[in-house]
Amino acid sequence: MDNQYEGKIFLFKRKNISMEIIPVIDIMNGKAVHAIRGERNNYKPLKSIYSDISDPVEIAENLPYKRIYVADLDAIMGDNSNFKIIEEISEYKRVILDSGIKHSNELNLYRDLSINPVIGTETLESMENLKENLQISEEVFMSIDIKDDRVISPFLDLTPLKCFELFYGKGIENFIFLEISSVGTMSLPSFDYLDKINKKVKVLVGGGITKKDIKKLKERNVFGVLMGTALYNELV
Repeated sequence: MDNQYEGKIFLFKRKNISMEIIPVIDIMNGKAVHAIRGERNNYKPLKSIYSDISDPVEIAENLPYKRIYVADLDAIMGDNSNFKIIEEISEYKRVILDSGIKHSNELNLYRDLSINPVIGTETLESMENLKENLQISEEVFMSIDIKDDRVISPFLDLTPLKCFELFYGKGIENFIFLEISSVGTMSLPSFDYLDKINKKVKVLVGGGITKKDIKKLKERNVFGVLMGTALYNELV
């Protein structure tokens, strides 16, 4: 479409601080939902100025940002995916997509769309699966999913820093650090491990982040922030 990706500049700029703000849309049962602390059974339809019916496509179209992060919660939990919705969203925005990818054949679904797939530690089943996925696409983001200072994973028992070192050693350069316990709370996690991350790596962070947190995160070599609750509450 002719107006693909139209929108405002999505960088937060103030006093030499420049950082990308990436809105988050969590999708469950075809609706955009308000995520809180990873307690998915308690998620409610998202109320926002961008859609009065919690329509994820309408929200994406109306958001004045060029890139968004989409979590397909149904796919992550092993239920039916929201592929058609995500396909439509990708007509309006560039998308970073977490759909709970486990195997390389799932990556093929999105190869022709304007999407950067996410491989998350929560759903990655083995290092062999990771190797297969990287052979399909090098444009992935590795999401290190964290709760109570430990990585959420079916096979890894690591701190966030040790997990980063493991995946960075596999050639991955785009990372998301997602503090699940802080999602939706507007309460910034410590992110202490960021001080030890290689400065050449592109890092996005998510979990409880508000506008006032941006300066301190920029000082810790963060390229961009995933923002949901604060944005939809019009605090950005």
